[in-house]
Amino acid sequence: MTHHRPRPIRRAGLLIALLATALAVTAAAADTPSPLLGKRAPLLSGRAAFGAGLINLQRLQNEIVYEKDAQGKPVREGNRIKVHIVRNAVVLNFFATYCAPCVREIPTFNRIAKSYEGRPVKFVYVNVDTEKTADQVREFARSKGIAVEMILPSVRYAVQAYRIDALPRIVVIDRKGIVTHVVTGFQEDLAKQLGEVLAPVLAQPDPGAAPLKRSAKQKAKATR
Repeated sequence: MTHHRPRPIRRAGLLIALLATALAVTAAAADTPSPLLGKRAPLLSGRAAFGAGLINLQRLQNEIVYEKDAQGKPVREGNRIKVHIVRNAVVLNFFATYCAPCVREIPTFNRIAKSYEGRPVKFVYVNVDTEKTADQVREFARSKGIAVEMILPSVRYAVQAYRIDALPRIVVIDRKGIVTHVVTGFQEDLAKQLGEVLAPVLAQPDPGAAPLKRSAKQKAKATR
């Protein structure tokens, strides 16, 4: 595994106090196990960078699929189209425009996401820029050829909930909503690493569409 020193989150505005310790992050610190491992992924939502509407982690995890017959036509039950819910794994890639390793990683992450199309896993960028507007982030993403969905969340909440003190940072969430792996820093062999991580995750049987339990406090935070 090739490991590069992660880039600290930039100190700015309301994040100064929250991210003060980020400037002391080192490559050695990046090897410290994340406190998120083995725990349910925090709620996350935000505006979509491309197109209108919102992107919500729970909706990514619980995908509504319209059932079709052998001819590809929707299956109906009375006047309704028959649907079922697929529980997806999710790969969150925390990204900022000023993070050179994040930008360098774009073509690789595009390829990885494309290679998993049609399988129960969603790849999503989570933008944590503090000094650019949503329109500036969108323009940057388009200019760099990002072909993966991107969430524009409350940066303060996203950074705090996911313990983001350095970039790049990738968080893998399994089909039960549990964080299984956290990858910090630019990785030359990212495709290989994620392949090894996702193989057992995608081998899990679909755990069904049981709702994720969240406290009222967590729900309020996720919508700020």
